[in-house]
Amino acid sequence: RYIYAKELLIRHFSESQQRRMQRVLAEMALGDQKPSQLYHEMRRFAQHSVSEELLLDLWAARLPVAIQHIVIANQGGVTEKLAVADAVLEATHWRPIASVATPSPPPMSDASFEASAVGTGTMEMLRQLMEEMRTVKRDLAEVKTASNRRARSRQRSGSRGRSQGQWSQRTNTPVQHDVELCWYHNKYGDNANRCRGPCKKAGSTPTSSR
Repeated sequence: RYIYAKELLIRHFSESQQRRMQRVLAEMALGDQKPSQLYHEMRRFAQHSVSEELLLDLWAARLPVAIQHIVIANQGGVTEKLAVADAVLEATHWRPIASVATPSPPPMSDASFEASAVGTGTMEMLRQLMEEMRTVKRDLAEVKTASNRRARSRQRSGSRGRSQGQWSQRTNTPVQHDVELCWYHNKYGDNANRCRGPCKKAGSTPTSSR
């Protein structure tokens, strides 16, 4: 009985302490901080008295409605959620009107969130950013295609240049003449029908003219 009563008392005081911790965390406001700064402040205060999931829920409830929905929709980890919240806050230039946070309204549908929570300006900025990313990807693809074309063109030009050089080398190679032979015997060899002196083969050439 003593052990059972002790466990009940420990559980009661632990639950009471956790409720008090949650109440204090729920009252912490964003103010002029970044969302990530608010989260780290709440984490330092809570230490290990609340779970990570509960702390994220309490933290998200302290954010502006537009950022709440974006953070909740993000499937990344804590680090990514903090980075997204900071980026959206910076992009929308949101500033609190009062230091006391107001209760969060009920969840909104996707359509109303896109039209109202995020706001026309933010959605337009996101659309422009996506369009710029698509433009950069197209430009990179065009640069890569042009680079490949130039590389193939250089390869073909180099191949033609080598072929022409080899042909030119073959055609421009001078014919070795025997100085003791006349032009006819140098050109036609033993088939020469004419001979012009001085030539060492003079007299061996048929008398018929070519």
